[in-house]
Amino acid sequence: MEHFPWHFGTDARSFGYQAFMNFIGILVTLGIAIASGALFGFLVGKMPMPEQQFDDTKHFVHVEFGDDTAKYNEGKVESH
Repeated sequence: MEHFPWHFGTDARSFGYQAFMNFIGILVTLGIAIASGALFGFLVGKMPMPEQQFDDTKHFVHVEFGDDTAKYNEGKVESH
């Protein structure tokens, strides 16, 4: 089989031309991904940073903070 048939219609593409079109599609997708990633990375870089990073007290005011996970580990042996 030397042609790649269209799904609808009678036109056909050669395997080489279809591979070229697939490669162009990959390049377009990669170009869009890089450009949009650079744009949004630049925009996010311009946003103000919080005064204290990794502090959830401003966002989770209804949660009591404290490490109580030790009670779940009593009597358990860690295996590595």
